[in-house]
Amino acid sequence: MSQPPGESPADESPSSGFTGGEPTSGRTNEPGDGPADATRTDRPREAASGEQAGPRASAPAGVPQGQGAAPWWAQQRPAAPPPSGMPQQPPPPPYHPQQPRQPPWAYGPQAPPARPGGPVAPDAPAGRDRLLPHLVWEGVLLVVTAVLMIGVAAGASGHGVESALSQAGYLGLLAAGLAFSLRTGSPNLAAGTITAFSGTLAAYLATGHGWGTFAALLVAVLLAAFIGLLLGALAVLLSVPSWALTLGAAAVLQAIMLKITHGMLIPIRFGSYSTAMWYGIFFVVSVGGGALWLVPGVRGALGGARRTGDPARWTDPRGGLGVLAGLTGSSFLAGLAAVPLLMFFRQAEPDTVTLTTLPLAAVLLGGVSVFGRRAGVFGTLLAVTILALIHWIIAYNGGSSWIGTLVVGLAAVVGLGVSRGIESITDTLNRTRPATAAPPPPLPSPYVPPPPPPVR
Repeated sequence: MSQPPGESPADESPSSGFTGGEPTSGRTNEPGDGPADATRTDRPREAASGEQAGPRASAPAGVPQGQGAAPWWAQQRPAAPPPSGMPQQPPPPPYHPQQPRQPPWAYGPQAPPARPGGPVAPDAPAGRDRLLPHLVWEGVLLVVTAVLMIGVAAGASGHGVESALSQAGYLGLLAAGLAFSLRTGSPNLAAGTITAFSGTLAAYLATGHGWGTFAALLVAVLLAAFIGLLLGALAVLLSVPSWALTLGAAAVLQAIMLKITHGMLIPIRFGSYSTAMWYGIFFVVSVGGGALWLVPGVRGALGGARRTGDPARWTDPRGGLGVLAGLTGSSFLAGLAAVPLLMFFRQAEPDTVTLTTLPLAAVLLGGVSVFGRRAGVFGTLLAVTILALIHWIIAYNGGSSWIGTLVVGLAAVVGLGVSRGIESITDTLNRTRPATAAPPPPLPSPYVPPPPPPVR
């Protein structure tokens, strides 16, 4: 139906002032006007058409209406069905809250949550130490030790075995201290130098200044323990690797020895060396310390310096305790090893090469992990005994000194391979879940936002 010229429909001309053919106040509804204003405006149209007027903006279909219901624009509209022929979209992934980040001193990475039926995640940061790989390797060392002892006893008449183990006393104490520092994750590469320094200082005080032998030895051993305590405190405060710090300290102690002795030997005579006594002390310290390390509380308190994350992070208090104890204890045993050393050689010598390389090779060959914390019980004892027997066999048969040095180097290389192998076997065993393991906890439910509050 066409409109007369010059006229237009009422609802297409907002400025005409007409609504449904009747005059109004000359204004349209403002945004603040309520439903009552719209109803009052539409009453003439309702009377003319006979229909009930309603608000201009009607609610979409499917949205509940009624007294007390929220406005339609604040209500959640139902999801529209997908068009015909379109594939159904998968539901969104469930919401899982992220795990809290660890502090920078936390020990190792967080283990991911285990899922039912999936692969088992690696153990917690500290992991689990397995004794079985160490016992297997120590069984191999025991067989080698027995074969060498039988060969020495058969080839040498009289006290062949006792003579072969004569140097194992002081070397064993030194190796036990070095093994303890490796267990705590703080390798003390100055242990051999501390032994030589303690012997040199005791001989210097006893012969050059008239001190008693016992007093000179006591001061030297206590000073060695204090040096270890100082090195441990520096390693913790600076959070630096112990091997680097102790290597620098070894150079300083070597310079002090050269200043005291002027490169000369200092003769000293006291007591008589007993192979059985010092080897027995070494046996008790090494095996007793290895058995004590099996206690979870001791191993957890002193083995916290083993690092699996960023090696440059600051040392946490638990790791600092292990570093402090490792360097102090190893330095004390190194100073104590100077007593049988002076008894055996009856002189103080500033040379420290053999006192560093041979105990380190024995510790590595014994299965003590270069990464810290993991070690056996009898490994250090058996490895020191093996190297002492081999050196005696070389000297008994008139071999050159370089052969003994070569044996020490090869033993260190084999020990590194043993350490790597034991670590790999232990990690493999830790990834195997026992059959009686408890089921993993369920994953958190998806996040559902709460409904909006009703509008009154």
